[in-house]
Amino acid sequence: MNRNKNTAKPTTVAMFCLLVLGILVLLAACGSNSSTTASPSSPAATTNPAPTATTGGYGKYGNGGSNTTPTATTAPTGATQTVTITTDSNGFTFSPKTLTISVGTTVIWKNTTQTPHTVTSDDGKSFNTGDSTPVAPSTTFSFKFTKAGTFAYHCDFHPSMTATIIVK
Repeated sequence: MNRNKNTAKPTTVAMFCLLVLGILVLLAACGSNSSTTASPSSPAATTNPAPTATTGGYGKYGNGGSNTTPTATTAPTGATQTVTITTDSNGFTFSPKTLTISVGTTVIWKNTTQTPHTVTSDDGKSFNTGDSTPVAPSTTFSFKFTKAGTFAYHCDFHPSMTATIIVK
């Protein structure tokens, strides 16, 4: 009886050590990169908190992502329109799917779901919340459109989420 009890204790200790090591590895993987540098900008984009673009790149999903750092923001000035990030019978969606605005209008995306989402222009350059700073539940992302054009966009995390802004 003593023999089995003595061999069980080292096994238990070894399993505990492996568990602790696994937890430490997971916690280390959750770290963040806090370095920032400036990048060329198109029209200004902000979120609550607002991402400030850093290094270029194409994000972990292959289109447009970059490292971002939250910064304080001011309220948008001028005309605004709101796009709601919501759910429908097909899953997550942007509503409305198509929005027509004038040059100089700020679009505010409001996340009403319990899941983070990105707002990423299909060209990956015009506007992008970034994969590392998505629009969290109950927060917003805003972008002022300063030039005319048609801007298709999507959510990097949910590829079926697509919509278009038409700026006249």
